[in-house]
Amino acid sequence: MNRKSIITLSVVAAGMVVSAIILLFAFSIRVPEEPSAAAPMYSIREYQGQLAIFEQGQETPLRIIDMDIALLPLYDQALLQSGIDAADEQELRRLLEDYTS
Repeated sequence: MNRKSIITLSVVAAGMVVSAIILLFAFSIRVPEEPSAAAPMYSIREYQGQLAIFEQGQETPLRIIDMDIALLPLYDQALLQSGIDAADEQELRRLLEDYTS
C-alpha cells in the first residue's frame, strides 16, 4: 500500500469514528418530554340542582355549594351537567370563584 492510500484510509476511518460518536450522542441525549396531563383530582358538577364538588371517580359530593345552577346561563348549566374537571385545588378554587362571584 502506498502512502496516499494509507492517508485516505485514515481520513475515512477518522470520519467514520467521528460520525459514530455524533450518532451515539444524538441518540443518547433525551429530549424532555412534555409532562403528561395528570388525571384530574376534582370535578364540579350539578347535584340536585346545586353546584357540587366531587373527588374524581366519586358519586357522592365532597361539598355542596348553596347555589342554584338554574340561575346560570344555559351554556354553563350544560357544562355542569357533564362536569368540569379540575387538576388540583388551585384550579378548583379558580373555577369555583368564576361560578360563585
